[in-house]
Amino acid sequence: MSSALSHLGNISYYLGDTVSIAELKERLKEIKSLDNNDETVDRTVEHLQANKVELDKTPLSIGPLLQFDPETKRFTNNDDANAMLTREYRTPYIVPKPENV
Repeated sequence: MSSALSHLGNISYYLGDTVSIAELKERLKEIKSLDNNDETVDRTVEHLQANKVELDKTPLSIGPLLQFDPETKRFTNNDDANAMLTREYRTPYIVPKPENV
């Protein structure tokens, strides 16, 4: 459970698109936040540039806004994201389903 949030964020990342800074800011306008999203993007870009990240070679990306139900442990709005919640395991490295534990 301690790493679940990181995994959920990675799923959104894997389903996302690379975008320009302007497109990122435009998409973030739709997302409610306690922070100013434009300022957050500006600080992020400033940090990346200060650390010699070339954004034309390593563009920013944004994934879909996913709704997760902690009771069912499933996304309520994205079947592609649900498909990434687990995978086929190979013997003997099998993670059992909760009902089989």
